[in-house]
Amino acid sequence: GSLDSLGNPLPSDLLPAETTRLTGEDRTEVEVGFPGAAGDVRWLRISTRRLSDEGPPYPCLVSFVDVTAARLTREELRIAEEQSRTDRVRLQSILDHLPLGIYLRDLNERYQVVNAHFVREFGRPSDEIIGRTAHELHPEALVDWAEDLERPVRERGETVSGESIAPHPDGTDHYHWIIKYPVTDDDGKLISIGGAILDITDRRRAELALADAEAEQAALRRVATAVAQDVGAAAVFDLVAEELARLLGLDVGIVTRFENADEASIVGSWSADATMTLPETLKLDGTNASSQVAVTGRAARVDEYPANAPTGPSAGVAAPITIAGKLWGTVAAGRTRSGTLPSHAEERATNFADLAATAIGNADAWQALARQAATDALTGLPNYRTFHDRLAVESERAARYGRELSLVLLDIDAFKSINDQHGHGTGDTVLAEFAQRLTTQARTSDLVARVGGEEFAWLLPETSAAVAYAVIERARKAIEQMPFGAVGTVTLSAGVCSLAESGVAGTLVQFADAAMYRAKAGGRNATFRHTAAAP
Repeated sequence: GSLDSLGNPLPSDLLPAETTRLTGEDRTEVEVGFPGAAGDVRWLRISTRRLSDEGPPYPCLVSFVDVTAARLTREELRIAEEQSRTDRVRLQSILDHLPLGIYLRDLNERYQVVNAHFVREFGRPSDEIIGRTAHELHPEALVDWAEDLERPVRERGETVSGESIAPHPDGTDHYHWIIKYPVTDDDGKLISIGGAILDITDRRRAELALADAEAEQAALRRVATAVAQDVGAAAVFDLVAEELARLLGLDVGIVTRFENADEASIVGSWSADATMTLPETLKLDGTNASSQVAVTGRAARVDEYPANAPTGPSAGVAAPITIAGKLWGTVAAGRTRSGTLPSHAEERATNFADLAATAIGNADAWQALARQAATDALTGLPNYRTFHDRLAVESERAARYGRELSLVLLDIDAFKSINDQHGHGTGDTVLAEFAQRLTTQARTSDLVARVGGEEFAWLLPETSAAVAYAVIERARKAIEQMPFGAVGTVTLSAGVCSLAESGVAGTLVQFADAAMYRAKAGGRNATFRHTAAAP
């Protein structure tokens, strides 16, 4: 028997010669197999041509070519190709089940092979990736980084690796460990660049979270140490502002205390630019992050402040500081340079504010206690102790550097009669109003203190006795000219002395006090000055 081209039995009447003899149809290059006794098959490619129209049967010419060797070669190629396809499918299946992205790119950066993990990580089907270049598919910054990384692969055939960050289809940035390696031909010539991408986002985020937590703890330890060392509330507030700004990688930090619904005091601040001057108050007008915290009680961010905003940050984040269950203020940080705030800024600011609130509350309480200890409750002026502390400092400084220092001691005239005629409540009102009027006459460098019932001290650094005399005289006349309500006119008696006349602080007080009593003894409503010639 014979075989058709597919190896199936071929009836004798379907052989090319028989077909032509019976039907008169020519046949061209029909492959027919003829099994041999040893089980081998000889393949012939047969062609037939009818020689005349007399028939059937028709006479015909038969020609043939032995294609056994070619047939075997073709079969071997078919088997090889089939095996190759099977191997590719198996290899692709292996690649697709790997827990990392695999790719192959030609030297023009066009993708040739990608696996399923790469497709999922990239968020596009493979037919949108294969044949396209890295420049067409990836952000330029990432492509530039990748080109720098793979330069040793192209130039020296080295395998390299590095960490990258790239946008992910879920909308977040993912961290990857990238391996790039050379693919060469049999002669060692570079023909492609292979790559493996391992997503290390979870591990990297855990590491960053741990680093953030450690940085926050270190910042809080520094703040707590400052509180324990009693450096003062202002220094603690400044430190809190600095620590938050540094934690977030920003260049301005502030601590605000809410005074009312419209305004907050900036009680602590820090700037990377030492020349920057920040305001003392902050308007709660809704344009800044602290304003929004004041309304909602929750952390807020403003990625772009209005163009007409005062000089300062161009963007900011703020978190509430809650003390004893009440919204006390905010700790905030901002950016003066171009760029965006960190994506996690609100969360980190909130965590830091929650932990720093205790330190801020303690510092604020200590400041309040210190203020109470140093201040006269009725008039708000520094008290006796504060006056003597400042006197010691100023007299030592004046003596060391040869500077002027003068002291005025003054007393409200006939104050006992005010209490007797109008009551102690009215007397207290007169004391408070008297202190306020006196303070308006003083310079910022001066110290006006209440050192007794109706007795006040006025310390004037960098001031001679003659100038101090003129200053207190002007104040005395101003107070005399403006009545105190129903009490009417109130006058004072004052004594002046300079350190140059007294020599030491203790004698300075003694001489000024003696001069004041001379003024009282001389009829009151007057100023006397102690001099060496007229003690």
